[in-house]
Amino acid sequence: MKVVTYFEAIETRAPGQRDQWHEAWRSAGFEPIETGRNELRKSRWWFGASTAFGRPPSPRPEIDRACFFRWFAYATVAGPEPVSEPILCVDYDCFPGHGFSPADVDRGEVVIYDSGAVPTAVSVSGRGLSTIHDMLLKDDSLRKDAWYCDMLVFQHNRHRFKVLDQSNSFLHGQ
Repeated sequence: MKVVTYFEAIETRAPGQRDQWHEAWRSAGFEPIETGRNELRKSRWWFGASTAFGRPPSPRPEIDRACFFRWFAYATVAGPEPVSEPILCVDYDCFPGHGFSPADVDRGEVVIYDSGAVPTAVSVSGRGLSTIHDMLLKDDSLRKDAWYCDMLVFQHNRHRFKVLDQSNSFLHGQ
């Protein structure tokens, strides 16, 4: 099962963090895949995503832009939809907790593994990525706010997804 993350050299990271991320997920039985700007530019969603994001002010514009763009870059490694095998999408500093394996990934279309609907670990299957893309590109209810980011959109739309309280299955910031 694939586990994907999006990486941009935005802020200082611990030396070797990328290698640690790959090794931790590989050891847990996953196929770790890293995406970035190159995959984003290959996505059929590139124009829509780059047009939709970037105008509202943000206290952390580079991070919010990368967090928004990652969902569109993931489509290049997921393959054509409907995706039959779930794909786990995680932050670059999200590591598997003790004993977490591919068997623990929920097979729902879009599953958020945090009760607060924070999208640090989200699995998608079926047309899950298209659902997320549509939500991020078409949900204008939050664009009037001073700060617009993927996390706020996920939280605002949490009723559309399966939300689990499994944040203890992941380790953050190693």
